[in-house]
Amino acid sequence: MTSQAVTWLVLDRPQGDLEGQLCRAIRERVRAGRLGAGEPLPSTRALALSLGIARSTVVQAYERLRAEGYVCLLYTSPSPRDR
Repeated sequence: MTSQAVTWLVLDRPQGDLEGQLCRAIRERVRAGRLGAGEPLPSTRALALSLGIARSTVVQAYERLRAEGYVCLLYTSPSPRDR
């Protein structure tokens, strides 16, 4: 996935627990085979911006999914030409 808007994920803000909703949505995509092994997730910044939520919420969700074995995280920084 790129930094484009994520169209498959809609959060229900009144329900609360945005981190949990994000985790459930990604888990369901993995289980259903719609998110395959090696397929990149959006960066934490791009996903937070796309969903209009705090980056820390996305970071916590990704960390929870990593701990559960659903994702492997690779932290990268922009190259000098991207800055």
